[in-house]
Parts: sequence; C-alpha cells; structure tokens
Amino acid sequence: MRKLWFFLTYLILIVSCEKDQVQLPVGPGTAKVDSVVFTRQDFDSLTVKYNSSSSASSLYNYVGAFRDAECKTVLAFTNFTAINDTKVDVDNLVIKSAKIILKEYKTWGSAELFTFQTALIPTSKDFAWSDTTDFDTYWKTVKDHLIPLNTSSYSPDTLIIPLDCDVVNGWWNLKQDESNNGIVLDFDPNNPDGIIGYYSSNSNTVSDWPYLKVTCTIYDSLQTKDSTYTIYANKDFTYSELRNTDMAPDFFVSQGAIRRAFITSSQFLPTLEGKSINYSELSLVVDPTHSYFDEDSLTIYIGLFTSENWETKNFLFSSYQNSGLIKKSDKKVSLPITEVMMDMQDNAETAISGIFIRLGQELYGFNQIAFDPDSLAIKIVTTEF
Repeated sequence: MRKLWFFLTYLILIVSCEKDQVQLPVGPGTAKVDSVVFTRQDFDSLTVKYNSSSSASSLYNYVGAFRDAECKTVLAFTNFTAINDTKVDVDNLVIKSAKIILKEYKTWGSAELFTFQTALIPTSKDFAWSDTTDFDTYWKTVKDHLIPLNTSSYSPDTLIIPLDCDVVNGWWNLKQDESNNGIVLDFDPNNPDGIIGYYSSNSNTVSDWPYLKVTCTIYDSLQTKDSTYTIYANKDFTYSELRNTDMAPDFFVSQGAIRRAFITSSQFLPTLEGKSINYSELSLVVDPTHSYFDEDSLTIYIGLFTSENWETKNFLFSSYQNSGLIKKSDKKVSLPITEVMMDMQDNAETAISGIFIRLGQELYGFNQIAFDPDSLAIKIVTTEF
C-alpha cells in the first residue's frame, strides 16, 4: 500500500520544497506532503568500521600488501585419493618431486618484484582448520608456530613453488595424532607495495584451482614405474589485515581491508512515524584526494543496520539495500534510498541503529571512495493523511 502512495503523490512532489508543506483540499482525501533534509548537525555519529575480509569463499586468493590491505593465503591439499587408489604399500611409494602451482588472476602495484615465502603449518591437531574457521582467531593461534620452508620469485601467469618431498610425504602418510594443516603463502615485507590474486578452489573452472603436482616412483615385485599425480587444493583462505590506519580519511568505504561507513540519528524514526515515505535520497561530495578508482565507476550499496548496542560489532544488516553508481569523475552524488527508509520504518520496533554504506565486490578489489563528512545530507519526502 505504501508503495502505491509513492506513485499517487509523485506529482505533488514537483511543487514541494524543502521543509515546506503541500496541503491538499480539505475533505476525505486530505494529505500533507512534507520534505525534510538532515545535515551534519542532525546526525548522532558518522563512523567508519573495519570488517575483516579474511575469507574462504572468495574466488581468488591474495598475497601481498597494497593500499590499506595486507594479505596472505593458507592452502591445504588433503585429497590424496589418486595415490591411495594405487593400493601400494606406503614403503613401496617414494615421492621424487613435488610443487604447488597457482594460476594468476590479476596483479596490483609492483607485484613483479615479489619474493614469496612459504611456511609449514605444524601437523599437530591443535592447528587444524576448516572453511568455517574464525580466521582472525585461527591466525593468532598459528602464526607463532609456523615452520619456514623456502622462497620463490614471481613469475607471470603461473607461480610454481617447489616443496620438500618430506613435507608432502607427511601430508599423505599421516600418523594417528597428526593433521594435514597445509602451508602459508606469504610475501617478503621488504618488497615494494603490491598484491597478486590467484584463483582459489572456489573458482568455477577446476583447471584454475591451485594444485599440487607430485611425481612418485612405485616399487613392487613385478616392476618399477614413475607416476605423476595432480592433487587439487580442497580448502584455502586468504587472511587479510588492516594497515596504514593513521592515513585513513574521516568518512569512506573501501575494498580489500573492508571498511564500511555508518550513519546514525535519533531523528530518523520520529520523522517517519505515522507517515508514508514518498522519496528519500542520500547526497555526498566525493573527496578525490583520498579516493582510489581502478575502474571508471564503482557500485556502492546503502542499507539498514540494527544493533542492540551501537558500540558493539554484532550488527544485523538488512537484506534489502539500495545500490548506486559513482563515477571516477563525479564530484557530488545523490543516491536514492527510499526503500532503505521504508525498511527502517517497517522495523521500527527493533533496535534500529542507522544506515550503512559499503562498496560492492568487497573481496575482489582494492578501491576506496572517501567523502567529505560535512557534505552529507539525507532528504526525506513524506505524506501524512
């Protein structure tokens, strides 16, 4: 019903001015259209919060440091079915060579100067992990126990990492109290800034997945033969940390090390109470000095968030979000948020906290859009019957 009134009263809005009211003729159809604009002094808080981008669901794994993100990747190769199907006694199979191969997706910055560093995660079950791990907690647990392995130089398109045969043999021929926890692929912190993205085990194309290539010699009573096996990574994740926090602008959104902007105001709900929302928009001025556009335009999303306590991080985000496109050349943008304000009105009985802004494709880039906080304005046009 509320959206029907949006169309019925649209023509009235053409003649409505900010904070001015339009009164329809007195009678059964009496309606009052009001337009209100919130500006900086009307907001209780404008806040930027960091959301960990550590993920096992991304299509790509990242290694390096670029802009505000520092990334490393954890890989595990546990599906040794091809070798096990040989039904050869463990003592009769000798691993002769092993290497990890990763297919490149994209690079940012000076990645061509990289030196990669690998480290073995101990096989103790204390360091076992799964795709649903709390990555921040896991990394704090494991980082001081890593066993350095080797270094590899950058090569375009494909990265090849030689492994010691004993390492792979330990993954394949586990003892009862051991777990194959994989390795960490990191970068030399002395290298220039840059990040490389490699296809992950979530890629839609199996041939793009990280894989372990193992060459073995099999001995038996009849013959000796060499065989090569391909073992695809069946779980991996990128762990991301925030860096350069002192250089961050006051109000912005970013990818990579994900940061979202939050707006709260105690005046939102009283303004909406008992009224139909005709139209609402968010206006912002882009700060080009602190913005990074690797594309000609970027998509942002604006939605409702709720929290029992605004100072905690246990946010619930609305499933419905308005989207908008911001071009690299844009100075001032106005983005419709009508449905977001309707969502706020519909959830008035819950712990409403405010509006959030985020960049689209948060796991797949290292862009940032900064805004002048003093330019922020939210216009709400309502009808009261």
